[in-house]
Amino acid sequence: MDPVSHALLGAAVASVPAQLPLRRAALLGAVAALMPDLDVLISSEADPLLQVEMHRHFTHALATAPLLGALVAGAAWRLWRGQYWRLWLCATLAVLSAGLLDACTSYGTHLLWPFSDERIAWSIIAVVDPMVWLLLVVPLGFAIATRNAGLSAVAVVCCVGYLVAGAMQQERAADALRILAAERGHAVERIVVKPTLGNLLLWRGLYQSSETGQPPRAYVSAVRVGLFSRAVLYPGGDSKLLPADAIAPAGSVHARDAARFDRLSAGFVVRHPSKPDVYGDIRFALRADGLAPMFGIHLDPQTPNRPAAFLELRDWDDAAWIRFKAMLAGRSLPPLQSLPDSTNAREDES
Repeated sequence: MDPVSHALLGAAVASVPAQLPLRRAALLGAVAALMPDLDVLISSEADPLLQVEMHRHFTHALATAPLLGALVAGAAWRLWRGQYWRLWLCATLAVLSAGLLDACTSYGTHLLWPFSDERIAWSIIAVVDPMVWLLLVVPLGFAIATRNAGLSAVAVVCCVGYLVAGAMQQERAADALRILAAERGHAVERIVVKPTLGNLLLWRGLYQSSETGQPPRAYVSAVRVGLFSRAVLYPGGDSKLLPADAIAPAGSVHARDAARFDRLSAGFVVRHPSKPDVYGDIRFALRADGLAPMFGIHLDPQTPNRPAAFLELRDWDDAAWIRFKAMLAGRSLPPLQSLPDSTNAREDES
């Protein structure tokens, strides 16, 4: 999640069991919750994919939290003295909250490192969601103003409740997508549903399906699930999924980097629809119903032994913003001039 959400949740979590001056506990928790994201400093100009691989890696693991908590608690003890173990407990809980909150988003977090290399992504909340800020900052502000740790607990409960609501909305969107696949006669091999930025109403969904003798394809749709209304589907296009050995010559540096990117993308690698030699993770796109990935790698066939370049791909314009607002409201879509990726809305009749 964004730093503001991490700091607010860390402050609230640390304030509950603190038995410290509440402002100190909140400050300690806010700082501790930001510590895992120091992994952004791990990078290499000679290896552009290194930073992508190491983001949300060992610094976000449950096993690492007590160590990061000890570092923050040590610094706080030098400033404030007091009982070290209380400082350590508050800081460690805040660090744990950061890893767990990141796992609720879509990117993937190495929570179980070093025991497992699985990237956990529950995908029930967007990376930035102002509702999380509001649910945390209001009770936390009153808690600090009144020195009432019980209100900090209210902030944590509100945040957890919002995450539960995200899980419920995600399942509703996934059900609508499964029905669409069945209507098309597709056997769903894998399904991914992710929230769009800042809300729990509009979701980007895709499923993998294969026809006999054909390579697997990813079928993309946007799904709008209101709180008390039926799902509205915005079927998009589809794209062939490409294994690493199909996009780079064997034995080359490109082949190595393609395999690394394929692991990061969980096998959802596609060719960018309008950029030659660019391959991206189709699970992530700025347009909820689009086929253009939000990030990817560039493999120049003229230099197969140079490291792949990592690209952030932005294709947002005024037309995309208009369509996003229409989908968010569950309305029919205006035509998209720049990319023919989606069709008109229709209601799921389930």
